[in-house]
Amino acid sequence: WKAGGDGTTVETMTQWDTLQNIMLANFPQLALSLAFFVWNSHLSVMIAGRDYDGYAAASEGGGEGETGECGPRFGLRVTDPKDGTEQRADYLLTIPFKYWAPVNIVWTTMHWFASQAIFFARVDILSHWLLVTEFSISQVGYSVLGMIGFFSVSLLALIIGVVISCQNLDNKMPLAATCSGALSAACHPQDPSLKHQDKKVHWGVEVTAGGEMMTGGNANGLRRCTFTSLDAYYPCSGQFYA
Repeated sequence: WKAGGDGTTVETMTQWDTLQNIMLANFPQLALSLAFFVWNSHLSVMIAGRDYDGYAAASEGGGEGETGECGPRFGLRVTDPKDGTEQRADYLLTIPFKYWAPVNIVWTTMHWFASQAIFFARVDILSHWLLVTEFSISQVGYSVLGMIGFFSVSLLALIIGVVISCQNLDNKMPLAATCSGALSAACHPQDPSLKHQDKKVHWGVEVTAGGEMMTGGNANGLRRCTFTSLDAYYPCSGQFYA
């Protein structure tokens, strides 16, 4: 990195000036930490939305296959799964490892390049008695190669974020992500005594044993869309649902 060319200016400074230089040299690290928090939160919400969308049932008459005639079903992700149920544990690292590993490698590399691009340098000039003299200097230095590496990796992180954000959801299920109100509204099966939360579930219009669509028990007789362990089909366009 020394070959990249470090630019500094030699100037005697006070202790306050030294503290200012330390804060200036470490400011990029603070900015990167805040950016990572925002980036990781955004990624977590997108992954939560994708997982939620994956619960959508198959369309009526079009879901036959290895996953069953009504499409695949999955156990709910919870913080503390019950033994003997189909519940699944939440992600240990808030996001799947296949996302967590490359994301952290990229951001760790960015932190390292930032430390090489802008850094604090101090030179202590000692007297014959090995005491620090007033001629000691401290200043902020920079490396051209470090800056090139930092901006290159930053561009890579931006591209990765854009690519992930542009992915489409498969079933176009009504979005909820982390909205507790929307999640609660989607969890009202016709018969709660069946303990759907302990079984593999999917989201759609509940179907009775005779193949009839269940209604929500309201005066209008609207069909009910909900998470359920029973057979269910994806809502049809042009219909009203509860």
